[in-house]
Amino acid sequence: MGEKAARPADPVKENYYFLGWYTDNETFSYEWDFKAVPEKNMILYAKWNIGCKDEQHTFTEWEETTPATCTEAAIDTEKCAVCGVLGTNTKAGHHALGHSAGEASGATEATCTENGYTGTGTCIRCSTPLYGEVIPKWGHDYHDWTAPTCTTPGNNERECINDCGTTDSRTDYAALGHEGTIQPFTATCTTPGNSEKSGECVRFAQCAHVVTGTVENALNHLFGDWTIRTPETCTATGLDERFCTRTHNGSICNEPGHEETQTRAALGHNWRYTVTSTSYPAPSTGANCTRCSAPAEPLTRSTQIGDTGPAGGIIIYVADGQDGRPNGIIIQASPNGTPENRIWAQYTAYYLEAAPANEGSLYWGAYGTLIDGVTTWADTAAKDAGLAASIGFGRRDTQIIVNYLATIDETGRAAQVCASKTVTVGGIVFNDWFLPSLGELNQMYIQRSHVGIGNTGGFFSSSQNDSERAWVRSFISDYQYFTNFKYTTSSVRAFRAF
Repeated sequence: MGEKAARPADPVKENYYFLGWYTDNETFSYEWDFKAVPEKNMILYAKWNIGCKDEQHTFTEWEETTPATCTEAAIDTEKCAVCGVLGTNTKAGHHALGHSAGEASGATEATCTENGYTGTGTCIRCSTPLYGEVIPKWGHDYHDWTAPTCTTPGNNERECINDCGTTDSRTDYAALGHEGTIQPFTATCTTPGNSEKSGECVRFAQCAHVVTGTVENALNHLFGDWTIRTPETCTATGLDERFCTRTHNGSICNEPGHEETQTRAALGHNWRYTVTSTSYPAPSTGANCTRCSAPAEPLTRSTQIGDTGPAGGIIIYVADGQDGRPNGIIIQASPNGTPENRIWAQYTAYYLEAAPANEGSLYWGAYGTLIDGVTTWADTAAKDAGLAASIGFGRRDTQIIVNYLATIDETGRAAQVCASKTVTVGGIVFNDWFLPSLGELNQMYIQRSHVGIGNTGGFFSSSQNDSERAWVRSFISDYQYFTNFKYTTSSVRAFRAF
């Protein structure tokens, strides 16, 4: 009292629908306004109306409205399952009763499968004279099928309504399954697809199921090769680009992320320095950048790894006493038996120069012989221990191998080709080339970027493993050393030391 009353939930009553709350229980003339404030305690009464609200009937039942007669079948009328009101649709009910002769002689009733006989007499229901008429058999009359839904199968068997025990069956009674409204669609680079219909089920209005179908993951972009958008220069970065190569609905992909870019590092100047003297420390003189013509900075400096050597090769080792390197390397004197025109005395060198190109893929030679005096490691441990110490022995090894090969009439072998190499630069003849020892060859691997050798095969050294194999320096990743048969071929690069 003194405040508005909360409206209670509408009550429910079978076969009635609720009209509202009223203050009187007889005339139901005054409906209470719940916006009003009651002045005292009061009782409200529910007003009902029989039937269905707004004539929204649910006709799911049948009621016999016209009984069967002897000659006419019964008539059933549809009936609302809620309020019981009868509708307008009708259907045939039970079959006609047929005449009954009462005490007539010879009378039999018809069945679903057998004719009946009225017998002789008078129908006890309609007084029709009966003179032995045949009553046609009814034939089976079955109950209605229960239709399948999306998830529930229909009935696969039904009985005759005449209670004769006969049944009827069918096979297409399985649940139908849901069917979505959205047609299948193909996935794109960034959007998933669906290989089946999806969305809200359309089979029945009362089915609220949402069909997911079979989702196909987004394809992701399929990029083509990188192409140069902006070339890099000596001092400025470049830019590469690539695009997705997929097509969607006949058009090249233009979805988010279809383009990628990457920068290319500036090249840096390519000043080519050339050694101008064989004295130590040897000076190197630079030329303008080969790419942009910028002048070398500085014009003259001490020789460094990567400079062009006096014989046109590439400096791959500087024995300058820095970073653990020796201050000079001892080049062993020529061995006994060396021809007079090739004899040299032991000397100190500070640079190793590798020829600018390979001599080819050559045999080592002398298969089956362990040549005396040549640097030899029988196993990996011995090789590792003597690797650095072998720097300076390649020229002597080469001459020892050449001397031995001359005794067995082998020609064109790796050591022979290197020893016979002659290069003339500026009128100066350089004929002191040799097959490098494994330690010397390893320096070319370390400086392979200056030499221009990528991840390629192996190079023969002058170092032996045993009578059948020689050591090879691999230029493939971290697989650094292995041995190869002397009768097989490997790449060969000539060195000189000054």
